[in-house]
Amino acid sequence: MYPYQNPQFPNIPQYPTYTPPQFPQQNNSPRLVCKQVGSIEEAKGAIIDPFSLFVFVDFSTGKIYVKKMGNDGKSEFFIYSQEPGQTPADPIEDLRQRIANIEARLGGSNGGESIPNVPAGGAGNEKSNRGDAAAAS
Repeated sequence: MYPYQNPQFPNIPQYPTYTPPQFPQQNNSPRLVCKQVGSIEEAKGAIIDPFSLFVFVDFSTGKIYVKKMGNDGKSEFFIYSQEPGQTPADPIEDLRQRIANIEARLGGSNGGESIPNVPAGGAGNEKSNRGDAAAAS
């Protein structure tokens, strides 16, 4: 007989123990959900989650609808649209205008020439930044 065998308890097969299934934890942090719709009625009729902000975009009218659950449990609905006559600004043109304003304040442009790198103390500054009075004399 082997020393690791116990004659009082014959070899009984071991069955795996039952482990209950693990369910994912509910995350109640706000989510942003975006969808394309064809009309305002479609956006108003959409079912929403309590902890989500739903953004509906209607490309045919150029409007954006936002629907969310309020603190009282009722849904809130908002409509955003672009004002007539207002066009989106071109960021490159905006930068060109800002550069032109800066050049006008500084006294004009330099004709397209590059500006040399000048140290922070300025060109021809006789004082040392380290405070070495003996080195300057």
